Amino acid sequence: MKVQDILFEKMYQNNENRLRELKKNLKNTDSNGEWSLCLGAGVSISAGLPDWYGLLARITAQIIPDEILFKLQHNTIALQTNVSESGDMESAESEQLDDSQAFQADVENFYKNLDTAGTDKEYLEKHEAAQSGKYKYVFENINVLESAEYVRNYIDQLLQPENSSKENEGTAERNINWHINYFIRQSCLHSLKYSMDSEEMKKSALGAAARLLKSDTDSIIHDVITYNYDNLLEEYLRVNCGCDAEKVHSVIKTDVLPRFGDQEAWNIYHVHGRIPVFDCQKEPRSKEVILTESDYYKEERINYSWTNTIQSYVLGRANVIFIGFSGTDYNFRRLLKYIRRDRNNAHKRYIFFSVDDIVNAVFGGLEKADGSVSECIKIMNQNNGRYAYEKLMINYLIHAQTIYWFKNGIEVIWSSHEELPYNLDSLHL
Repeated sequence: MKVQDILFEKMYQNNENRLRELKKNLKNTDSNGEWSLCLGAGVSISAGLPDWYGLLARITAQIIPDEILFKLQHNTIALQTNVSESGDMESAESEQLDDSQAFQADVENFYKNLDTAGTDKEYLEKHEAAQSGKYKYVFENINVLESAEYVRNYIDQLLQPENSSKENEGTAERNINWHINYFIRQSCLHSLKYSMDSEEMKKSALGAAARLLKSDTDSIIHDVITYNYDNLLEEYLRVNCGCDAEKVHSVIKTDVLPRFGDQEAWNIYHVHGRIPVFDCQKEPRSKEVILTESDYYKEERINYSWTNTIQSYVLGRANVIFIGFSGTDYNFRRLLKYIRRDRNNAHKRYIFFSVDDIVNAVFGGLEKADGSVSECIKIMNQNNGRYAYEKLMINYLIHAQTIYWFKNGIEVIWSSHEELPYNLDSLHL
């Protein structure tokens, strides 16, 4: 999908002017101050990792009980739920099962009926497909942070017998966090599509973002705020950009902070925690990450938390390029409070938004009549009246978002999944 095929003519010209303006401002970095990158999930998605819904779908597939896992869980929980040796729940008229116990009993009956019906083969095939994120659409109509809360609550439930023997609440909480982080890492490892030295990785938005930090000809940016857990950016800098590993600093809240703006090093601040996909001795897994709704609320209540301080510090003293966010992204919308405080200063802020989601949403199911969305775009640009309303609607939404973010202190540059790496590479001096 190409932006020129989507935008009205003058809107496209203005969009190109903003791209040229960004390059000019990067060139004049001495007069305008330092530049930083702020990276959202779209950067890691371009390298093959799952989006948030895909991640939650994969984690859920790992924790939802298959038959073997259920039996292991069931044997542990049996001690607390009056389960007899045969596995049947002892009924007592005076005692009602709580929701967790009732679920365990129902799942036991589910597997008994499944074996009797002889449909376990189909079930196992779908369970395996779920671990590849096939059922992520189930989560798309649920608030993503609420969905993450489901995962945490269920893991807490599974670990309840084990955690009840822990000496204190802090130990039990660390046990839950360890399992959450483990499932996140397994989900990322199983979904990573490309090797670090592959052409697909080099042509991804992640590769292009890394080259803004270090290319063969220049090193424009040295500080990055990322909301991604993975260490793909760090590994790309080491493997493909030739950066000295000792000068690539992957930073979480338990680390000693490197010097901001150090032109001889690269600092990647993982403000929500780090779960490395590539093993690196100096990049261990965070003990806890910000994933759920309650994690966000907890962090927001701490005025001087490391996460809030880093974001406020970087966004308050540097020019910023945002990549990999959508306008509805919760992380990005939280950043507005830092940007609004600083709207009257000279710092510049640009964000790359993708037209893909808007185009796909507007066309909806119409592509079924004419083939793919790309075919619909071709018909739309023949100016024969077909899809004229859709073109107007697409451009209205793009215009409305451009104005909205401009009023919040951010210049929008529209791109597409296909063109974003080329747009970023065009910024080199």
